[in-house]
Amino acid sequence: ARPAHAGVRAFARAVRQERPTTRLSCVDSNSSAALLAPAAALQLPSGEDEASLWRGGAAVPRLCRLALPSPTEWAVRSAQLVSGGSGGLGLLTARWLIAAGA
Repeated sequence: ARPAHAGVRAFARAVRQERPTTRLSCVDSNSSAALLAPAAALQLPSGEDEASLWRGGAAVPRLCRLALPSPTEWAVRSAQLVSGGSGGLGLLTARWLIAAGA
């Protein structure tokens, strides 16, 4: 996905939320030929509203869990700025940084 297209994708997501009966798909591709093809010919994965067609394959946006690095892999070596440090997660992060020696 291209960062410059983020606004279009956000608009499409808002339309889908507010008007669930409206079918609106976003397709990102490195080929102008794909943009001229009918939507059915693009072969989006079943039920997907967004896809990126690159190098002959389709990718869809997904969130997945990643393993967090152990605390020893990220050492505090300098001053840190915590934005929103008086709120829930920011306050916990600030306390962790102080305990780690920041």
